[in-house]
Amino acid sequence: MATVTRGTLGTGDGTGSSTTVATGAVVATAGRLLVAEVGFEGTGSETLSSVADTAGGTWAFSSTVVGSSLVSSAVAWCLSTPGHSSNVVTATFSAAVAFRSIRVQEYAVDSSGTWAVVAGEGTSSGTGGPGGPIVSTTLTTTLPNAVLGYAICTTNSPQGFTDNNGWNELYQASFDSQSGFDVIKTSTGTWSASVTLDDGDVSGWALLLKAFQFTVIPTVYGSYARMGLRLA
Repeated sequence: MATVTRGTLGTGDGTGSSTTVATGAVVATAGRLLVAEVGFEGTGSETLSSVADTAGGTWAFSSTVVGSSLVSSAVAWCLSTPGHSSNVVTATFSAAVAFRSIRVQEYAVDSSGTWAVVAGEGTSSGTGGPGGPIVSTTLTTTLPNAVLGYAICTTNSPQGFTDNNGWNELYQASFDSQSGFDVIKTSTGTWSASVTLDDGDVSGWALLLKAFQFTVIPTVYGSYARMGLRLA
């Protein structure tokens, strides 16, 4: 059974009109999974259009979820970073936005294998108030190896969030209370992401749930000779 652990965390925030937001420079170890949570506030028509980093990794990203009051969320990932001693991850938007935030979490595994993104995503958006869940969305995994699930939400009011399903809050941004949560699992199942407001009213929120699955490459013991095989 593989064991997944959290590595470095790169962060970046921005205010004022811009089409990009970037993390500070952090070490990225070759072969590890990088997951970026991106939150921003604009007119509601902007989307996450690309993600790139200093290491030259291959990035993909989810759809953009737009909530009320034009706050938005997206998740991006690099399944196997080439590695870099001072890696900077930059998210680019389809048009300039006023407020933006990015957090990039690295994940290490103690076994040989490969990461894959689980098909589909859980999404939800709207308005809410204090004292109760503002969203509950689910995503199902299909393999028994070590699994990572990821949730993200934003709101346009300076509130805190408390997750009520045992997820770990990775960060809370300095504006718009953009929050990121993760959970590391070792079994299959349907995951539910549900976030509860600490206090205050919320004009808008958006949440997106993604999952990433690690498949272990089995170790083959012995030699061809022991298996009764001969090489020509």
